[in-house]
Formats: sequence, C-alpha cells, structure tokens
Amino acid sequence: MVFIVAAVGYLGLELPTTDNSVQEEVAQSVSTQDQSTTVESSAHEVVSVIDGDTFEVLLAGEVQTVRVLGIDTPETQYSRQGEECYATQATQAARASLEDTRVWLQTDDSQAQRDTYGRLLAYVTLPDGRDFGARMIANGFAAEYTFITPYQKQRQYQTLEEQAIAQKLGLWTCE
Repeated sequence: MVFIVAAVGYLGLELPTTDNSVQEEVAQSVSTQDQSTTVESSAHEVVSVIDGDTFEVLLAGEVQTVRVLGIDTPETQYSRQGEECYATQATQAARASLEDTRVWLQTDDSQAQRDTYGRLLAYVTLPDGRDFGARMIANGFAAEYTFITPYQKQRQYQTLEEQAIAQKLGLWTCE
C-alpha cells in the first residue's frame, strides 16, 4: 500500500481546485494539498469497459463514465462510422488492464472536467502505478489526442506515439 501511495504522489495525480462539482464527488478520498491542486489517495472500482478509451467507475457511490484524457482509440462497431481497424484489439487491451481492478483518476486544469456527453475527462493510473493512457499509446492501441487546447501530458504522449509509429505497432499497421 505504501508503494501505491508513493507512486500516486510521484506521478502527480491531482484534481484541480477550480471546479467543485468533481472535487465533491471525490472529497471522501482527498488527502494532500500541492500548489492549488489536490492529490487523490484512493482508487475507484472499474465497473465496466466500454471501449479502448472509455470505461465506467464507481465514484462517490455512483457509476460514472470516464473518457481517458489525451488518447483516442479506434472506434468500435457501436460507433456511427462502424468498426475501425484495431478497435477490437484496443478494447481487449483496455479490458485486460482495467477489468476487475481499481484505478486512480486525475483531471487536468487545462481541460474541461466533463465532455459534451457528461463523461469525466481524466488521466488513469493503474494499480501498479503505470499511466494507462501512456501504456495504450506506447503499445499502439491508441493515438495521442488533443481536443482544442494542449494538456499536461501532451508532449509525453506525442513522443510515445512517434515511437509506436516508428515501430509500426498496433493500429499503426492499419492501412
């Protein structure tokens, strides 16, 4: 447990203090202040995985949909466009990482806390301390995704995408 708490601190998992609505949802798990941000100290149970970049968690006693910040995975058969190349594999990778586990969520001051569909926009940290979004990009299951404005992890995610493209991993093998 000490390792997980240390990893959470090391990775800078935080919730902005500017929007109280999301902070109130996680208020019961808040423990530390760090330069106008709040570090979340408890993980949230993953209820279901919808696709490679969207899943549901139990947050403050309610099921909430989370859209992973900074990544975009190929659309599944349930999208308007139909299934895109590597969508099944991206969803399977997300399920392998997220199902039957608990994750830490971190919003980003530079982004809205919810999208137009009401989904919580957050970075996701796995129980072993790894960044879920970074892992999905590095393994070719997701592309880096910037919605309008740059975000905190943008350069890191872009670098991982460049490496995955150069190695022709996952979705980068699609034509």
